[in-house]
Amino acid sequence: MAEVSEKCILEQRLNPLTGQSEWIVVKLQSESEVDDYDDPGASKERGESLGHTQYLDMLNDVERNRAYDQAIRKAVAQGAHHVLDIGAGTGLLSMMASRAMREVVQFRQLENDGDAVIASSVASGKVTACESYLPMVRLARKLLRANNIGASVRLVHKRSDEMEIGVDLSSTADVLVSEILDSELIGEGLIPTLRHAHAHLLSPVARSVPHRAVVYAQLVECDYLRRGCDLSGFETEAEDGLRLDVSKSRIWFSGFSRAMHVDPLVSHLKVLSKPFEVFQFNFCEVPADHREHALHVRITNTGNLHALISWWMLDLDDEGTITYSTAPAWTREGAHCHRWRDHWRQCVWYFPGDNVKVFVGQSQIIEAIHDEINVKYKLRSSGEREGQGAVDESTSHASVLRPERISLLGSQKYRRVLKEAVVEAVRQKSSPLCLIVDDSVLCTLLAGAANSDAHVITMLPGCQLDGASYIRAAAHANGLQPDQIKVFGRKAVSLTSEQLNGRKVDVLIAEPYYRAYEDLLPWRHLRFWYERTSLAPLLAENAVISPCKGVLRGVFLHLPDLWQSRRSLSSVEGFDHSSLNQVLGACGEMPSSWEGPLVPYSIWQCGRSKELTDKFFIMEFDFTLTLQAVQGSVKVPVLNSGLCHGVALWIDWVMDTYHQHVISTAPTDREPNDWKQGIKLLNVPVQLLSEEDSSLTISAAFNPQTGDIAVEVDTYTS
Repeated sequence: MAEVSEKCILEQRLNPLTGQSEWIVVKLQSESEVDDYDDPGASKERGESLGHTQYLDMLNDVERNRAYDQAIRKAVAQGAHHVLDIGAGTGLLSMMASRAMREVVQFRQLENDGDAVIASSVASGKVTACESYLPMVRLARKLLRANNIGASVRLVHKRSDEMEIGVDLSSTADVLVSEILDSELIGEGLIPTLRHAHAHLLSPVARSVPHRAVVYAQLVECDYLRRGCDLSGFETEAEDGLRLDVSKSRIWFSGFSRAMHVDPLVSHLKVLSKPFEVFQFNFCEVPADHREHALHVRITNTGNLHALISWWMLDLDDEGTITYSTAPAWTREGAHCHRWRDHWRQCVWYFPGDNVKVFVGQSQIIEAIHDEINVKYKLRSSGEREGQGAVDESTSHASVLRPERISLLGSQKYRRVLKEAVVEAVRQKSSPLCLIVDDSVLCTLLAGAANSDAHVITMLPGCQLDGASYIRAAAHANGLQPDQIKVFGRKAVSLTSEQLNGRKVDVLIAEPYYRAYEDLLPWRHLRFWYERTSLAPLLAENAVISPCKGVLRGVFLHLPDLWQSRRSLSSVEGFDHSSLNQVLGACGEMPSSWEGPLVPYSIWQCGRSKELTDKFFIMEFDFTLTLQAVQGSVKVPVLNSGLCHGVALWIDWVMDTYHQHVISTAPTDREPNDWKQGIKLLNVPVQLLSEEDSSLTISAAFNPQTGDIAVEVDTYTS
């Protein structure tokens, strides 16, 4: 983000339809409104970027908020003249610190019969906060003013490692408060932040909230998790005869870690060990930037070692009486304080390669390593020396595929549907020119293998040079002609007739799958339709287009945990946060005209859920036609009684004109799968009754200029 003047800023955003990065000018009305979000247009623009963050879920986490407030009060009561809040976000922890200081002053006044000298010495305490993300800085300033705390907290728009004593802080701080933690614990830069703060911003005896963190782990067997890191093992069973996991690309298909909710897997896994401690981090000391040690883990169940699940526990005070844990529900800590939350999950660490059989009573050596921002684990045999066989870090580049994608590429059902569709499309033409417009290496190799006379051009816009080197290795490993496949490594809309040597495209193919959109709403992959339209002048008459159609479907759901995590804010530990609701995309207790948020999420990962209707059709997108507006509406009968919190939407990709080959991205009934759906949460949940003629109505409209789908739900039930 870059500032261009005092009254406007530039924000870089991705156009989801075209895939192009664009700079958007956001106007600020006046100096007095620099920190306001009252302009509807500006709120909508900013809400799109902030609405998909975890701020709402974090602020709705009562357990977390209460623990921080108690620990901050305790630290300040022990004596604090200057509190530093690093990564202030909305400013909640700064407000807690300011209030705690004020309460200490009031207590001392009462204790000393209003002694002005003592009161003034305590009242000199101050709070300095820093936040590097400008939209959050403006929101925090607005909240500080709304809670009448603006004057007692100095908010600095900088990273903490850019701050200086005498410039940004009047003196070193004697209490540090922070929450720069992710599911892995250190992935948001906790270690370098603490090292810099202790060296430059804190007094030698400074206290910290949190005080300490301990990382725990447990070994498990789980076939679903195994599929996310062992493509080579599943390819031995593949019916298509293709090998994607070739030696030179092993890193592409070796999933390393994934933050996820592991509780839904409890019936799909076997624990192989008791939980064990991995690392401790003391926030009051300068942390090491690198540690590694061997852990001897006692095996408690015989099985195949597929993965390691990690979580952490915080001691927020120095006595360990105020705690917070991200442990799974099946552990003692998790069962004691478990509540579904989305801002912190567990981490799954995969062990790529052959299955390791472990037996009850044996000691398995796990090598644990951390640097400034990453934790790594590897298996060691009893005779293996420390560091032997470690992962080659030079191969850990951006082309590593996510475990979800690896799992999908290993699915026999998915590969069978895709192979049949691609083979049918390619063999309709003689010596065809085939164009794969997305990031599908599977479609690329399938097209080449389907017809030895086919000329295949693959764009792989999200893979670029790594995609070209991989395709060369994979083509060779699969016996394809070396000059049969050409990789462009950029967006399809940049393709010209000259680059095709004047030929027309006979077959246009996609899964569709664009790597840049993995965390976005499922219909962002309708970029395929935009690219098909842009490429129309390069298509041959009667060109085969696969997929030829997309079908938007849905199901109404009971989703109490996900809805609660997005619920509108009022008082958070006594501080008014209601002004954040619109910009953060909240639901519940909002104006009747307010539309609930639309978020990308896998249903099986969103806590408790129950289908209240059958799955239903809404509208379809015809890719044989050029890009155009589409709309649909349907009345949906209620199947099961329950409180309805929203509707899940997805696209089924119809790969052929006979509807014989369909790739469905639908949710499975609380079973793990590899797709995200788009979830439209209702502003106010509605009670549904499975009575005759009871129904809801849903309408959807696709905007071809933006790629957005507007969704409206009529919750009136008859």
